[in-house]
Formats: sequence, C-alpha cells, structure tokens
Amino acid sequence: MLRSWKLRFLTDGLDLGSAPTIGKNVYIETWRNLPGKSSILIADSVTLEDGVRIEAWKGGISIAENVHLGSDTKIYGHGGVSIGSNTLIAMNCCILSSDHTICPQGTPIRTMADVLKPTEIGSDVWLGAGVIVLGGVTIGDGAVIGAGSVVTHNISKGAICVGTPAKPIRQREKAS
Repeated sequence: MLRSWKLRFLTDGLDLGSAPTIGKNVYIETWRNLPGKSSILIADSVTLEDGVRIEAWKGGISIAENVHLGSDTKIYGHGGVSIGSNTLIAMNCCILSSDHTICPQGTPIRTMADVLKPTEIGSDVWLGAGVIVLGGVTIGDGAVIGAGSVVTHNISKGAICVGTPAKPIRQREKAS
C-alpha cells in the first residue's frame, strides 16, 4: 500500500521490490552524485514507516524481504549495511556503517577520512525502540536487542542483549 510519501532518489542505484508499504516523509537517497558506487536494494514486502531515512553515501544498503523499519529509523550505508529477512526494527533506531578517524588535537576531526565498517543484521532479528548499531557490527540471526541499547560489538545468534554497550542476558529458546 503506497500512501502519501516523499522519495528522493536518482533511479540509478535503487532497486525497490514489490508491495512495499511506505509511510509519510520517507527519504531514500543513493547519493549517486558523489564519487563511488552507491546502491540501495529494498526487497519485496518491506515496510518503511513515517520518517524513515535511508542514505547510501557511496556505499550499499540491502534490505531483505518482509523487513519492518519503524518510524524515524535512520540507516547510513557508507560502509555497507545488510539486513536479513523477517527482521523487526522499531522506531527511532539508527544503523551506522562508518566511523570517523580520531586524530591528534590541532587537526580538525571533520577533515579526516571516514573509516568504512560494514554492518550486518541477520534474519528474524528484533531491534527495540531507539537502538543504535555502530559500524562494523554483526548481529546474528534471531537476536533481540532491548530498547535504548547501543550495539558496539558482534552479537551471537539468538542472543537477547540489553544496555550500553549491549550485553547478552540470555538466549532465545529454541522452537520445539
């Protein structure tokens, strides 16, 4: 179902699957005018709630089928972001894939090159409201990250993690 929405992109570099649900004020930008390769792949049956912002920034973003991105979620794909199928990302999450170089004082940080750090989120993952995923992190299939957590390190399959930084508190039960 397509509602009233804003979609800013150059069609080169964007592959939008069938049957998306797109909320109001969704912003998708491949940034093809920047040097380098930019691409965004959004598979079938993906939901992008109001205010979602997806920016490739010379990198690649791949969102598999049946993923839900909650309102005001941001994804910056400069270093590459991959999100597996059937993943639920709640509102106000931020997924990063790069970092800044920390230089000696006297050299403006703003002038330093970005460090690209690919980020992978597996299938059947749940990110609670306001989760921040830093660049270079892999979140395993079936993991659950509690609301407000900051993911700074890899998370294993099926782990339930909370806190800043996110730490495992237990494993999801296996289906019988």
